[in-house]
Amino acid sequence: MGAKLLGENAAFWGGWAPTYDQTSSNEHYDALVRRIAEDIGTVDRVLDIATGTGLVAFELAKNVRLVEAVDMSPEMIAVAEHKASERNVNNIRFFVQGAYELDFPDHVFDTVVIMNALHTMQKPEQALAEAKRVLKPDGLLIVPTPCHGQTEETREQLRRMAGAGFGFKDYQEFTSDSLYQLVLSCGFIEVQRETIQWLFEETGFRMILECLAVRPG
Repeated sequence: MGAKLLGENAAFWGGWAPTYDQTSSNEHYDALVRRIAEDIGTVDRVLDIATGTGLVAFELAKNVRLVEAVDMSPEMIAVAEHKASERNVNNIRFFVQGAYELDFPDHVFDTVVIMNALHTMQKPEQALAEAKRVLKPDGLLIVPTPCHGQTEETREQLRRMAGAGFGFKDYQEFTSDSLYQLVLSCGFIEVQRETIQWLFEETGFRMILECLAVRPG
C-alpha cells in the first residue's frame, strides 16, 4: 500500500478517535473482549494490532504482564495513552505503527490479537504475515472478524451504511469460509473456529463474525 493511501486511511481513522469508544463498545463487543481475555489467560507478552483507543488492550492487561498495542492513527493512540494515564495502567505500551510493517523482532509474542480489523485492510494477508512473523512458534493468533459478505442481508446492510456515509471503511466482504481460507493460506493451522451473530434489536442490524484462533503452521 502506498504512502498516500496509508495517510488517507490514518486520517480517516483519526477522525473517529474522539467518538470511537461510543461507536464501537456495546454489550456484544465487550462480552467478546472479556471472553478473549479469559481464553488467553496469564501469559507474558501480547500484541494488539489495530488497537484503536485500546478497548481490547485494557482488558488483556488485567492478566498479561505486558501488552503492546499498535495503530496507524496517531489520534487513536493519543486517546489510548490518555486513558492509560487516567486509569494508572502501566503494563500497556502504545505505538503508532501500521499492521503491514511491525517494528518488533521475530517470534517475541505469546499471543497476537487482531479484532474487528482485517476487513478494513486492503492487504489483510500482509497483516497476517507480520502477525505470524512476530508470534512465537507455539504462539496464538486470535482474529474475530466481521463477515459482511456472509448473507444478502449483511451485504445489503453494508451497502446502506456506505451509501449513507456512515460506518468504517470495509475493503473486504468476507464470508466465514473465505476468511478461514485466507488465514490458513497465510501459514496458520486451526485451533478453534466459531461463527457468532450479533443482533442489535434497536436497529435490526445483524453482524456475523468468524472467530478464529490459530497457530503458526
